[in-house]
Amino acid sequence: MEKGKNIQLTAPEIGSMWAVYLSDTASICISKHFKETVEDLETKTIIERALTLSEKHVEKIAHIFRQEQYPVPMGFTDADYNVGTPRLYSDEFYLIYTYAMSRIGLHNYSLMLSNVIREDIRNFFSECVKETVTLYNESSEVLLSKGLARRAPHIPTPQGIDFVEKQNFLTGWIGEKRPINAIEITEFFFNVHRNDLGMYLLTGFAQVAQSKELVSFFMRGKEISKKHVEIFESILKDNDVSGSLTWNINISNSTLPPFSDKLMLFLVNALNGVGIGYYGLGMGVSMRRDFPVDFSRLIAEVGLFAEDGMNIMIKNKWLEQPPQATDREKLAKNKSNLT
Repeated sequence: MEKGKNIQLTAPEIGSMWAVYLSDTASICISKHFKETVEDLETKTIIERALTLSEKHVEKIAHIFRQEQYPVPMGFTDADYNVGTPRLYSDEFYLIYTYAMSRIGLHNYSLMLSNVIREDIRNFFSECVKETVTLYNESSEVLLSKGLARRAPHIPTPQGIDFVEKQNFLTGWIGEKRPINAIEITEFFFNVHRNDLGMYLLTGFAQVAQSKELVSFFMRGKEISKKHVEIFESILKDNDVSGSLTWNINISNSTLPPFSDKLMLFLVNALNGVGIGYYGLGMGVSMRRDFPVDFSRLIAEVGLFAEDGMNIMIKNKWLEQPPQATDREKLAKNKSNLT
């Protein structure tokens, strides 16, 4: 950092740390329940690492905000985690969930790092990336050792380098469709995974939610996830691409909520945003005309679901407002009312 100068935090720096603070305070509550109820020792070690990282991030961000005399977000606290409740998910779910969150974290932290400039903030997000790489690698190894890793599909080895010669490479609706390519397979395969995990998450949340409105909302989300899994699987199967597509995860019969309704809804809304982002990525990299249309249709469906979730949060006064720019017009109107 430049010496002798008070370098103000930029909007991306504030926004990124604010978002991480909320997500990591939520993760602390979730990891605490996982740690309290997990039985497998290897899985417990992974959960403990994830918990330690979240606690470290929250402490660091709070320190920076206080230094800058910036309000520390409320986020989530022990009031959003019910100690002593029975497990809702199996150890396998704990491990798969932590692995999946590490993948999302890698993407988000890398993006945030590329958007910040102040030295201490760059150092913070650089460390986040480094730590999350370790968590991802360790959780991947445990998944592999337990036979829980879902291998992506294989494709034949090319005989050489080819170049596209005809416009029908882009054809998707009319005429002969070309085979799906490796880039497109990647997006469809991992979107199967994310929706499959979301389906299990929402099934458990619907089982323990205290609000009838949320029970209905979570069940609706489960059906959306199930539908999207079927769509992505059918695209892969129609192209004779197979692989270990979904997991078989056990959910307990407990109806006692380990988390507050506020925390569960926050997590679902956050994952809605992540899902829309990944669908947008899939739309951008797909080279067949029909695939971007599929993604845009699914984005619209998730978008409506996400909006309804946000409205529930607003109605219950659960939505913590992100930092925002000054309303100059409002200031001017207030000024004119004084004269």
